[in-house]
Amino acid sequence: MTAQARQVTINGRESGPVTLTARTAADGRIDIEMTTEIAGRRQPIIASLEWRRPGRPITITADLADFDIAPFLSVYAPEIAQSVSGRVTGRMRLAGPTVNAQGEATLAGLRGALTLTAIALEIDGTPVNISTPLDIAIGDSQLRIASARITAQGTD
Repeated sequence: MTAQARQVTINGRESGPVTLTARTAADGRIDIEMTTEIAGRRQPIIASLEWRRPGRPITITADLADFDIAPFLSVYAPEIAQSVSGRVTGRMRLAGPTVNAQGEATLAGLRGALTLTAIALEIDGTPVNISTPLDIAIGDSQLRIASARITAQGTD
């Protein structure tokens, strides 16, 4: 199956076209490739869902190339979207069950990592320098950063 959408708008902001391709395998696996231009350039996201396995586990990977964080923030953190801007490059990988013990759909069990290899960030117009690579653990509905060096002009 292949589906395409044009003129996708998220929170009133044009986010470009989206293409979704899904293929099923005889063993119950569903392979999904989604390409979006939410960040101003093509960003592929690859997923594999094990439909017949308990918990219906999924694996999701995305290579972010000069990814504009503004559209992402406008959807997931609109309260800071006006003051934070920037671009990141890196790789995200998530895996885990999509159905809990009660048979309800959930993303709470997803675990993974985001490794950023390039970060260009500004807060209220002030450049913020973050050392790379920056490793971010994802799990338990939290983002965890073990260590980071962050500097900005006028800060200690």
